[in-house]
Amino acid sequence: QDEHPALTPHTALVQLDGEIAVDTEASADRLISALRNAFEDPHAVAVVMRINSGGGSPVQAGIVNDEIRRLKALHGKRFYVVVEEVCASGAYYIAASADEIYADKASVVGSIGVLMDGFGFDGAMKKLGVDWSRFKAT
Repeated sequence: QDEHPALTPHTALVQLDGEIAVDTEASADRLISALRNAFEDPHAVAVVMRINSGGGSPVQAGIVNDEIRRLKALHGKRFYVVVEEVCASGAYYIAASADEIYADKASVVGSIGVLMDGFGFDGAMKKLGVDWSRFKAT
């Protein structure tokens, strides 16, 4: 058995679990640190991110997406995503930077979108001539 498996060609693995947010295990800072280590490893021939996340902060996800694209260009390594159960919203935003995405037929994948709803003051709003609006981006 090889005593130094990291010194042989291998695929680096980065795990993304749970909510993508500033103060979580899946924050942009933590993910980017792990991604930089993986891409900078001279013996890693590619990088795989295993994802099980329903998403979270679009800003944090965007920062990670941008950094993955930068690291791919800088190091010339392929980046793959393997979906476990869920890869939705901000997690899918990150996955969109992959060269290829692999998922089980029963995995939940996709759903990049934002909803913003108003409050239910229908009577007061009607009296004041204010309309209710929904802003949606998909």
